[in-house]
Amino acid sequence: MFDTATLLVFSGASLALAVTPGPDMAFCLAAGARAGVTGAVVAALGLVVGLAIHSAAAAAGLAALLAATPLGLDAVRWVGAAYLVWIAIHAWNTPVRLEPAPGARRELGLLFVRALLTNLMNPKIIMFFLAFLPQFANPAKGPVWLQMLLLGLLFAAIGIWINVAVGASAGAVRRLFARNPKAGLLLARGTSVIFLGLAARLALSRL
Repeated sequence: MFDTATLLVFSGASLALAVTPGPDMAFCLAAGARAGVTGAVVAALGLVVGLAIHSAAAAAGLAALLAATPLGLDAVRWVGAAYLVWIAIHAWNTPVRLEPAPGARRELGLLFVRALLTNLMNPKIIMFFLAFLPQFANPAKGPVWLQMLLLGLLFAAIGIWINVAVGASAGAVRRLFARNPKAGLLLARGTSVIFLGLAARLALSRL
């Protein structure tokens, strides 16, 4: 379905985009700082599931339908920004700790859901997939929807490794801060600021 040249160009472009700092990378950075390497991996998995859903929506034409309604995109944008502010408020007074907190598995589950929802409620990703994926789809090579779906999944698979690496690096730094309660609270507030920055970026963005 795809020739080698197309896959190489697409993979190279995807890798270049993955290493460019953006909302997903910032989310994994904050997740790693709060929950260590495990948190970074869980957050990255949530983001990659979100990208897979975006891929399926773009392939099915749902993304194009939403993009055609500016009010719908604005609604998604504002809900996403409000959700990030809520996460930031929660993180502000929750110190980072080394020892597992009660209900640690539940917290990781919530982290996965937060990463997934943050990704899904970013209308820029919707627009990006609509602009990026069709450039590499060739009707002569098979169903375009299937090509777009597979390309979107490949894009997500490439990005997950970069996000995990960034989050894991933050997780290593976390161990230096979390031994000291005051430093742990400072790190928690630093991650809160990251989430607030993501909220502001999303709210003030123009599609």
